[in-house]
Amino acid sequence: MTIDYDAYHEAGRTAVFGDVFERVRARTIEWILEREEELGTTGTLLDLGAGEGRYLPFWQRANPRAQVLAAELSPLASGRSARRHPGVLHLVADAQDVPLPDASVDAIVCIEVIEHVPSGVKLLQEVSRLLRPGGWALLSTPCGNRGSFPWVLARAQCELSSGQEGGVRFGRYDDPTHLRVYRRRELESLCRASGLEVRRTYLSGHVFTHLAERLELAVKRRLDIRRRSARVDEAFSRILDAVALVDFRLLRWLPNASTMLLVLRKP
Repeated sequence: MTIDYDAYHEAGRTAVFGDVFERVRARTIEWILEREEELGTTGTLLDLGAGEGRYLPFWQRANPRAQVLAAELSPLASGRSARRHPGVLHLVADAQDVPLPDASVDAIVCIEVIEHVPSGVKLLQEVSRLLRPGGWALLSTPCGNRGSFPWVLARAQCELSSGQEGGVRFGRYDDPTHLRVYRRRELESLCRASGLEVRRTYLSGHVFTHLAERLELAVKRRLDIRRRSARVDEAFSRILDAVALVDFRLLRWLPNASTMLLVLRKP
């Protein structure tokens, strides 16, 4: 599958946190950055697959003394991000082949990227190559564990299939640009094989996130609340986010998640 990522970013889909899944992921990442004391650096931090830079303020707030780099395959998205974040060095680069020397960065964040690239293994090997010994990485991706909400829907409709180079695909119940959705143990094993230590894996997106997503689709988009009242739209979004966050706060120990975040370290 060949994807035109300039076209993918044209509508600004990676510029803002546009739906409940995106907003809750952002809040979850903020929680992890606050909780994980080792996730900080005064050196070089690379956002691998940065899109239009919506997460760059997160990394800058958490690491105010770090040099932040943003690598993005799409020249369109990278250019937009560079205009919004002039203090960040931007590179137009493939996440599987970044033009930086070995062991040249202290931290890497890779949010919702590995499911899109032709080879997830090559991306992990690139993360391992770029990190200095003792460096850390935070990786976020959908989760293909058995029993997750999209897994159940795809299985029931006979749309569950093998992904490209591992993982699974959920057919119409997934983003069509996802080439694979890894299962937790599968991804952890690939990380270790690439020379990365898996420190922790956080799971979320069990049931309540999907209920909130469907409520958002049914109410906000059909009624176009934002056009009628920005304040009502914002209040309704906060309610939806609170419902969705129940997954992470109460259910993150259960395996039937639809999203996962891995904290990694280079020995």
